[in-house]
Amino acid sequence: MSDYLFQNETFIIKNYQNKKTFSNFLPGIAGKKGIPLWAFYVNRAQGIAGYGLHNKNHPVMLFHSANKAYEHVHTDGFRTFIKLGDTLYEPFQDKSIPHQMEINAHSFKIEETNENLGLNVSVEYFTLPEKPIAGLYRHLKVTNLGEEKTFEVLDGLSEFLPAGISTDGFKAMSNLLQSWMEVKGHESGYAFNTLRGSTGDSAEVNLSKEGNFYFAFDEEGLIPPITDPGLIFEMGTSKKEALGLKKGIDYLQNAEQVNVNQVPSCFIPVKKTLKKGETFQLISLSGHVADESVLMSHLPELSTLKSFEENVRKNKQLIDDLVSDVSTHTSKPIFDAYIKQNYLDNLLRGGYPITFDDQVFHLYARRHGDLERDYNFFSLAPEYYSTGSGNFRDVCQNRRLETLFNPDVKDFNIIMFASLIGLDGYNPLAVNGVRYTLEDADFLKDLVSDLESLKPFLKKPFTPGSLINFLENKSITLNIDEETFLKNVLKVSTPSFDASFGEGFWVDHFTYFLDLIESYEGVYPDQMDQLLFKDKKCLYYDNPVRIKKQVEKAVITEHGIRQYHALEHPDPEKIKDGRNFEDAVYALSGNDVYKSTLFEKLFILALNKLSLLDPDDYGIEMDAGKPGWNDAMNGVPGLFGSGVSETLELIRILRFLRKYPLKDTLDLPKEVANLYENLKGMPHYFERLNARETYRDEIRFGLTGETKPVSAVDINQLIESYDLFLTHRIEELMIEHKGLIPTFLTYEVLDYEPLKNNYVKPKRFKKESLPYFLEAPARLLKLGFKKETLEAMHIKVMQSELYDDTLKQFKTSVNLDDSSFEIGRVRAFTKGWLERESNFLHMTYKYLLGLLKAGLIQEFENVSDTNLVCYMDPSIYGRSPLENSSFIAPSNNPDPKTHGQGFFARLSGSTVEALNMWMVMMTGGQPFKYNNDLTFELSPKISKNYFKDGEVSFTFLSKIKVILSNPSLKDLSQAKALSYILESDEEKITIEEQAVTGLYAHNIRNRVYHTIKINY
Repeated sequence: MSDYLFQNETFIIKNYQNKKTFSNFLPGIAGKKGIPLWAFYVNRAQGIAGYGLHNKNHPVMLFHSANKAYEHVHTDGFRTFIKLGDTLYEPFQDKSIPHQMEINAHSFKIEETNENLGLNVSVEYFTLPEKPIAGLYRHLKVTNLGEEKTFEVLDGLSEFLPAGISTDGFKAMSNLLQSWMEVKGHESGYAFNTLRGSTGDSAEVNLSKEGNFYFAFDEEGLIPPITDPGLIFEMGTSKKEALGLKKGIDYLQNAEQVNVNQVPSCFIPVKKTLKKGETFQLISLSGHVADESVLMSHLPELSTLKSFEENVRKNKQLIDDLVSDVSTHTSKPIFDAYIKQNYLDNLLRGGYPITFDDQVFHLYARRHGDLERDYNFFSLAPEYYSTGSGNFRDVCQNRRLETLFNPDVKDFNIIMFASLIGLDGYNPLAVNGVRYTLEDADFLKDLVSDLESLKPFLKKPFTPGSLINFLENKSITLNIDEETFLKNVLKVSTPSFDASFGEGFWVDHFTYFLDLIESYEGVYPDQMDQLLFKDKKCLYYDNPVRIKKQVEKAVITEHGIRQYHALEHPDPEKIKDGRNFEDAVYALSGNDVYKSTLFEKLFILALNKLSLLDPDDYGIEMDAGKPGWNDAMNGVPGLFGSGVSETLELIRILRFLRKYPLKDTLDLPKEVANLYENLKGMPHYFERLNARETYRDEIRFGLTGETKPVSAVDINQLIESYDLFLTHRIEELMIEHKGLIPTFLTYEVLDYEPLKNNYVKPKRFKKESLPYFLEAPARLLKLGFKKETLEAMHIKVMQSELYDDTLKQFKTSVNLDDSSFEIGRVRAFTKGWLERESNFLHMTYKYLLGLLKAGLIQEFENVSDTNLVCYMDPSIYGRSPLENSSFIAPSNNPDPKTHGQGFFARLSGSTVEALNMWMVMMTGGQPFKYNNDLTFELSPKISKNYFKDGEVSFTFLSKIKVILSNPSLKDLSQAKALSYILESDEEKITIEEQAVTGLYAHNIRNRVYHTIKINY
């Protein structure tokens, strides 16, 4: 029998400690009125390998990088010591005893059966929902399988850190930091662990109210903890065994504890007699509170079995309610569960939208970081309505499909991300969500008990969560329900998109923006005219950083002419100009913040990217010093590199603008109009370079406010001509490469004019194509090229090193051995590791999605079984096949044990690609169209293999159950609907047409119907 099982959306691994190591995490979702807690676990010992509040600098159990977590979890994590007579037994330490791990979306469980001792031990973990406490539940159950026996138990945490300790600080100075540590609360049945004062060496000394806590109870009530590690381990500083338990529980409970000046443990002592078949359970809750009084006030409720059972239900229901948005029923249960898991992981990075009337706010978002991504600083905001920060590219792409899940989002994401793109076409890296301010709060006087205390708070940027937390902390009561109060406040507040420059300008960030618009178009095609031409809602982010001119960064090096140090940050002239760049600021036009229509935003973006075409008009120059998503190609910008993928995305934008041509004269800012004039007629490279740099100088401090009218005919002509021109250049590039297409180009400077300090002015270039990467073919697939061309390209990809013929999986690139180390750290990476020649799932999934969008349905079917994670062999993949990894090691990796194994799990762009594939399979991708009237028509691209008893069902727009009825079991890639049956609570309507139009289509979009059955 296999050691890997999938049952009821739960993944079971038998003898998990003998399997490939992996790290994972609990979702960290505490609901609207809860405080989230991060918790990472591994498939070793008792699982939990670190947990805490907010980020890694507020641990309860120390955060370790994955490779060290696998070591430390055995000694520093949760432990259970059992004494039976003279026998000491520690479950989950002897790998020869049968054990298993069960993983689902909301919790995980470990279980071990010791036949020799006649004991079954299980532990389940999940986080506390909907409370002002960040907590981790631990549910221990011990079942007697044999004759009646009395046993003594110590169960708890070997290393229990106080609040106020940072991970880095503790790792560097744990011996010194013991001096501040103190645990109290034992007499009340809990442990409250804090520092007695601030640890900084400064004149200002502060006392801290916050603390980490631990308590446990059984059916009889609270059990006072033992936090003195000297009592538990005595002189055994290795913590290998609980030497103190040999003296018995009675001794330990009565011994005097030392609870200062050492790193505490926290163990719960239990002595029980069980008959055969009886089970003892111990429920522990540990985590963080802002004040001991918060813990005290909730302790009576939380220390009851009734409360625990209710929180078990709430935690599961919270996750189930979220993923029900994509509930799917096919002949493949693992695929159905996989889609739910992708949806959960996708919202953990992009956020889950809720609406307060017209205001949209995202919950649960975070920057992706975990035990394997130890370089990323994850953050879970410790407040109600919790949300966190992320990177522009990550958040933008993970929200790609939001309007197709929740029509109430409307154009929110479009306007948000549009407003973060500057007049130069670049955007800040860090996106911190939406914050609000309210100057005049007098209208709230009848809604709150103490308006005067609230007013100063509302004048500073706030979130819904911080507002509710403030009210609670200040004991300000509401005279209406909380949600209505928030609606009243946010309706008149001023929202702002909080962002900051971060680390640089990536060349590919703009390429994810159009996806948001296309999703909106799939739901609101009848409102595109309003969105594109009538609403002036798009702002222009003003970055504090200047991109240097080419002559300021082109320099003579020992390797030749290179392009380094592309940015000047902060721009000293802008700072001198008196601008404050701590918060998001926007470009000015005269004295006013400049706003435009979305069409104008896209047109200005396109002009900027056209000005960045490389010397041969193939790629978009990386002139700001960063590559695209593949950060490991960090050396390419220095080699005057350009990206063909970005050119393909520029063509997409041009084609979209052609689809919605301008009808009226456009009054462009004078500076933009000048750039437009300079790009007409397709100037040569150095003319474009001069136009770009002149334009950047002109907009450096904003716009003058002067405008120039440009006719619609002229603008439409420029868009069309560049679309045709660039399409032709891509076709030429494919001919040059015999059906494939390169992703990265570099340019050697053949001639230059010397300048001061080794800087030069390049005068002539020579192109070189880097070895093939999968990215450009993946992006080309969705561009609408001839099907025969794309079929031929796909065959070439399959025949190349972009395809791992052993694992039957795609790779990021072909062999890079012949490439220079100058292309970036990718060249120094081990083969088949990280971005180097590995199966980077995000890009593989982009390619699979491209096959679907290109209409290459059979080609998609042929490769999906070996490239979709849910169909992979978990014994090779090394973890739950419901969860994505960032990359999978291919067969070229020098360590054969890693081949086919997934690393860096869950939070990545692959989740939205999987959801997009699901959306195209189920709906075709654009469920609503407009031709004089709104039309609803699904065009599924789904194989007959997915149908069970002739049906597939899925949730549409998060609320409507759609049933695809296919009794003849045909592939639906070309099939047209025969009829639609629409059901609401009041009526049942049958429409015998290929599509639903008019009022009924509007009713579908407004989610009037709860069920739609479509017969094919």
